[in-house]
Amino acid sequence: MNPINTDTTAPSTKSIICRGYEPIAGYKLEMLIGRGGFGEVWRSEAPGGLHKAVKFVYGSTHEQRAVRELRSLERIKGVHHPFLLTLERFGVVDDRLVIVTELAGGSLEDVYNRHLERGSCGIPRVSLLSYLHDAADALDYLHTNYQLQHLDIKPGNLLLIGGHAKVGDFGLLKDLHEAECSMVGGLSPVYAPPELFDGRPSLHSDQYSLAVMYQELLTGTRPFGGRTIAQLATQHVHCAPNLAPLPAADRPVLARALEKVRQDAFLTSAGFMIPCQPPGGGLRLRWAGPGGPVRAKPGRVGPGQAGPGQGLGLAGGRAGPLRGMPELEVPRFSKIRWTICPQQI
Repeated sequence: MNPINTDTTAPSTKSIICRGYEPIAGYKLEMLIGRGGFGEVWRSEAPGGLHKAVKFVYGSTHEQRAVRELRSLERIKGVHHPFLLTLERFGVVDDRLVIVTELAGGSLEDVYNRHLERGSCGIPRVSLLSYLHDAADALDYLHTNYQLQHLDIKPGNLLLIGGHAKVGDFGLLKDLHEAECSMVGGLSPVYAPPELFDGRPSLHSDQYSLAVMYQELLTGTRPFGGRTIAQLATQHVHCAPNLAPLPAADRPVLARALEKVRQDAFLTSAGFMIPCQPPGGGLRLRWAGPGGPVRAKPGRVGPGQAGPGQGLGLAGGRAGPLRGMPELEVPRFSKIRWTICPQQI
């Protein structure tokens, strides 16, 4: 990753962010592609004729939002996974935090909105599960290997590249090893788990946000209908979710992922996705082996039976044959596709 070398000791006259501006030599802004309360993102032409995304965080680098995001970037810069948005460089320009990443073709929010415009209630189940499984794979990798929680999982932060979803925007990333985890400013209350309102993120926080997203993007309704931050905080912390719009088979699965006692949720985010697979559908277990993806014919994998990967399943986080365990850890970076019967996990 290339750092941005700047001299922040001299008085700063901030440049206007507009088309044609080069915040970094060779990176010319072409088009605004997103703007929110904390910053804006531009498409830029980069050296070599490539295109990248350039994010500007609003405010001075001494303000809380920029300090928090810079701290998160330092945590994530050494983490690499196929479904984490690639961070290329970051630094300070004109007393503003500037972040360069790979350029996505849109977000899951964009996909959802296109389906609504066509008169659908949401994203078709198979497509939605494919995208959310990508995100779950990346989040479990962060949790298992680095004890990191993203804490801002929402449709706009799942970015689409090459037909897959990548997790982006790490501004609220938290290390669960920290002795103190204060109330997280800038959280998205629609998707925030109850423990965030108490300032105590847990190992299952991102799973909760995925579950809220699953219902919303599938059915067009959310499990909590509050319209203000206060209403949503009360509902997330104290109220049972409204799961009636979901298919009957999904309701107990979502109820577990949305448990107020977070230790009662699924062990992993991928473990939550497994029972959501439609009858006769397949769960993609991606194994990055030589020769590219291997496609297996649909079928049942019973207790103690290895699928087409010859026993490359994970039970309890260790490599071994599938044994119908209540929880299943999905192999990291995997590419194999096989089918698991939901009744057996």
